[in-house]
Amino acid sequence: QLQEKNFDLEDAAATWDRVVAKFPRNAEALQRAIDFQMKWGSPERALALHEESVKRRSDAGDALGTARAHSNVAFQRMRLGDDSGALDAYRRARSAYQSLGARQELVQVLVAMAPLAARQGDEAGAQGALAEAE
Repeated sequence: QLQEKNFDLEDAAATWDRVVAKFPRNAEALQRAIDFQMKWGSPERALALHEESVKRRSDAGDALGTARAHSNVAFQRMRLGDDSGALDAYRRARSAYQSLGARQELVQVLVAMAPLAARQGDEAGAQGALAEAE
């Protein structure tokens, strides 16, 4: 964090990469590295870390955490202009939330999916997502 405060962002990014590699089971360390990348670093690196979060949470059997990580991947892909990739990740999150019965999270995903589907030319998919969210 001292590197961040001193705007030594390249060294801070390298430090977070080492922390993530050294502590592969530490979800908090991974989340802090993601937070750093989202705020100061590379959007592409943030996406890679979000994808790593999906893998780690899935490997740990954390179904809710995996679903949330898919949502984070979708959001980051959307920020990078990858609507198709975002929609795919939101579909995985939707399926997981449905399986878990996590209605509130499911509704959030469906609402986020609708404009992406519309931009992809899938008006029926957009309307279906919104209808399912009601």
